[in-house]
Amino acid sequence: MTTMKFHDAIKAATPATTSEPLVTFGPLRLQARAIYQGKEKTLYTFDQAQESVAAKGLVLPRFRDVMEHVIIPGLEGTLTKEQQPVFEDMFRSYGEWTDNAFYRQQNRLYVTTGNKGLIWNGKEYDATAMTVDATPTAYDISGLPSQEWLALERVAKTAPALVNDLYSRPFKDLPRKVRNNAGLYLPRDGTVRPVGRGLNFNYLYADSSYDGAARGVKFSVPSEIEVPSSSSSRIAQ
Repeated sequence: MTTMKFHDAIKAATPATTSEPLVTFGPLRLQARAIYQGKEKTLYTFDQAQESVAAKGLVLPRFRDVMEHVIIPGLEGTLTKEQQPVFEDMFRSYGEWTDNAFYRQQNRLYVTTGNKGLIWNGKEYDATAMTVDATPTAYDISGLPSQEWLALERVAKTAPALVNDLYSRPFKDLPRKVRNNAGLYLPRDGTVRPVGRGLNFNYLYADSSYDGAARGVKFSVPSEIEVPSSSSSRIAQ
């Protein structure tokens, strides 16, 4: 048995951690419940949400991953008894942050992942020190206005690849509830905004909003999901 001097042992001590219940959805292991305060989900700015899940050893999930592995299977009735409560919790209280951000530059929309340093400064999200984990995907969104609720069908007519990439399927192959109720809210030109799912209570929308709830994820198959950190790059300003 190894012995240590008392003061050395105190210095070496590690804080106790509480095991976080995680439920597996394909390559994802999601928190069973979002973070709550009483009966409602706790509201965070994007950077606060990242810090909150990071304290549990987790990250925010990507919008597409949630749609592909949780929301769409839930709407199609293919989830297990263990998975179903997670799906139902996603439709309670406030909508939840994802690991995506929108950056509009005139008629192009850039969708980023692995965002770090996107900070709420009390008035807006400041991307001065923002980095992303891979080159953003750019979409032509000519004719789509900013800061308006845009039905997904309208977006699909202009930018079908954007719908396919965010929602994991072409518009025509999405469940009827998604086709009829989902959509986007785009940031104004020249600004970067983090993206949440249903931050304004339409739980199928991709919203560029101010605050939202947090639910963390771990990846059970990192090599298939995560982008290598060596590809990190700074967002264009």
